[in-house]
Amino acid sequence: MSIGTGAFSSVEAERGVEVNVVDDKNAYLGLDVEDEAVTVGKLTDVATITNSFADRLSLDITIEQRDAVIDEIAVGGEAPDNGFSLGLGPGKDAVIAVTCSQTGAASFKLRFEGQTNGASVDKVRSFEIDCESETDSVVSGVTFKPGNSGIVINGNGATTDASVYYESKGGSGVEQSKTCNVPMEETLKLNQNFDGPSNGGEIVGVAVGGSDGVFVHQDFDDCEVPNSSGGDVEVTEEAASGFFDQCLVN
Repeated sequence: MSIGTGAFSSVEAERGVEVNVVDDKNAYLGLDVEDEAVTVGKLTDVATITNSFADRLSLDITIEQRDAVIDEIAVGGEAPDNGFSLGLGPGKDAVIAVTCSQTGAASFKLRFEGQTNGASVDKVRSFEIDCESETDSVVSGVTFKPGNSGIVINGNGATTDASVYYESKGGSGVEQSKTCNVPMEETLKLNQNFDGPSNGGEIVGVAVGGSDGVFVHQDFDDCEVPNSSGGDVEVTEEAASGFFDQCLVN
């Protein structure tokens, strides 16, 4: 993770006297960066705020900007929409944590405004993070739910990158969704998890990131969508990656 120039390099003391302090984690209001890599779907500690003043510090933190892939920003375990207020005793700290909704580079900006006995601080800092999928995710198969009930990606891990093949509008062929980072072992829907149309048809195939194949509903044959009246169908073996090429309409 990177932050803006310095970290709380000065505070304003009584009678308007500016007091110079050291940068980053050793400043009067210290900011110790812990991690720049955030696993998608997991609340991850990225920095620690420390009160190095001799007195208790009342601190207001405002979220001035955050990228769309950042789902949540929490400070001291609290995650309101726009900002935080907390009190830190001398030497006490609070953790800044972030949750990402999908992979990619992201940034956010926080404003810190604090008051202590005879001094104040007012600084804005930018943070840059990398939102990554869990590297040890292992997909063992896909469970196709009947009709438009969705799918479950089975395996070991929190999230994985995946796209789905689904019945096109009118039933003449299939379309492929964009690739999204999605949770494993949970029911996933076309429009909710893969940014597909709300009136999209049944999911008939799943392509998982890092794999050369595709999981295909066992009843999908000759570009015909399977009968939706059956129960769950679990598929553990992949077909060739070009399986749906002749059926694609997009």
